[in-house]
Amino acid sequence: MVSEDCRITALDTLLGARMQHTKWVSEVVHNDNPQVEDDHTKCDFGKWILSASDEVKALKEFQDLDEPHRDLHRAYTLFRGNADLAYHPDEIKYLSIMLIERIDLLEKRLRKPIL
Repeated sequence: MVSEDCRITALDTLLGARMQHTKWVSEVVHNDNPQVEDDHTKCDFGKWILSASDEVKALKEFQDLDEPHRDLHRAYTLFRGNADLAYHPDEIKYLSIMLIERIDLLEKRLRKPIL
């Protein structure tokens, strides 16, 4: 069970993460030379994943966030850093949708009434 304080903090963070993520994807897809963080642990969302409360970290929906978040940063870095690969904004968009779906699932879980 997640305490009320942890639940509210996590929900606030997820709201901010969704807005920052949207900005990040727009920067990557619409800018020839995007200025974004390569390391998934150094963006604000990645920092939150590392520092979230143990109560939130115990939720399966939280644990399911790391992989698509890591994959999104990895794909961006791979496409940007390799001149032999064609840049694939569709891949970034696909991974972005996956991450947002996982954020939605965690939000849904956190919004369930505490019994």
